[in-house]
Amino acid sequence: MSLNAFDNLRSTHPDWLDVIAAIERLINRTLRVDPHAVIDDEIITQQVRIDPKQVMRLLVELEGWHALVRRLFWLCPAGRGTTLEASSLQEFPAFIECSRCGQEHRLHAGDVEVKFLPSDSLLRDVLATQDR
Repeated sequence: MSLNAFDNLRSTHPDWLDVIAAIERLINRTLRVDPHAVIDDEIITQQVRIDPKQVMRLLVELEGWHALVRRLFWLCPAGRGTTLEASSLQEFPAFIECSRCGQEHRLHAGDVEVKFLPSDSLLRDVLATQDR
């Protein structure tokens, strides 16, 4: 059984059916194991082995279909992990005292990663397919 938002992608991109199916399987499997998992375009690209731009385009379209919710992660420039998380760049302060390394950092776009979380509707679809 397919997830609703992916049906929308299939109708929009009939020439990408294999790619969409692979991403759908991966996201479905991931969310069955961890419903709060971060949907990471880099991990999808590695596991499905498709063009990173195509993956990001499809994830952004899934966001438009309300299947995914965009999250921004401000990474410590010293490589110590995520220091802040927000829904938009405007929510970040211009400077932060990093909880990871203790230094003060200025916000730079290169230190911010865009990832996605599943929406409530996508989680409902995943659970509904699991129950069948």
